[in-house]
Amino acid sequence: MPRLPILSRERLYTDLPNAGGLLLLDWNLVNTSVGAMLEPVSYRSMETTHAAVNVYDAAIDRLTEIDDDQVFSLLGVNGGSTFVSYAR
Repeated sequence: MPRLPILSRERLYTDLPNAGGLLLLDWNLVNTSVGAMLEPVSYRSMETTHAAVNVYDAAIDRLTEIDDDQVFSLLGVNGGSTFVSYAR
C-alpha cells in the first residue's frame, strides 16, 4: 500500500518482438490526488546503500505496456539519451 499522496504506481514496459521478451522502462506512471505524472524508477539497492528500503514506498501496483516512443513524447523529447565522448 503506497503512502497517501501516491494512490497507485504502474511500472511501464515495452514489448521486444525480435528478442521474445519485454524491456522494463525507466519510468513509472504515478497517480496522485492532483493527477497523473511520470516518475523515474529508483534503483536503490541494499547492497550499495546499506540502508533500509521502504518496500511499501517503492512497490508497484501493476505493469503497463507502452510503446517507448509514447514515453518520449510524454516527456517532450525526441528519443533516448546517448552518451557522447568528447575525449579525442
